[in-house]
Amino acid sequence: MAQAQVHIVESFAVPPEVLFDRLVDHEGMSDWLGVRVSILAGPLDGGVGTIRRVHARGLVLDEEVTYLDRPRRMTYRIIRGLPLLAFHRGELLVEPWGKTGSQLTYDILMDSPVPGVARVMAGALAPQLRAGLSRLRGQLSERAA
Repeated sequence: MAQAQVHIVESFAVPPEVLFDRLVDHEGMSDWLGVRVSILAGPLDGGVGTIRRVHARGLVLDEEVTYLDRPRRMTYRIIRGLPLLAFHRGELLVEPWGKTGSQLTYDILMDSPVPGVARVMAGALAPQLRAGLSRLRGQLSERAA
């Protein structure tokens, strides 16, 4: 198996609670990530057991929230839609940054039995996530102003 990782660290000029709420607003992700996200099943609060469907550039995949510790950490995994991946786990960690800001550490680990697939997917995903987080930063700044 060949593993690959996406590791992104970004800072935001909003409190951790504000950032975390936007990150775990599953359907609201559509506004900043640039893909369509909908909830398929799970608790009303979007917590553990929530299954969201992501439509991205011809792909449709389902992700399940596996851990949620508001306003600090969420983990999820792909459960359907990417047959070439044997494993995919995403983790969002939000921590205080400076006096009033937050820092997001976004890690994704993936593995594929097909050599090179995980690395190609990580390489395609990282710039899309960075662009989405940049849009989110802009949206949060507009709301704060």
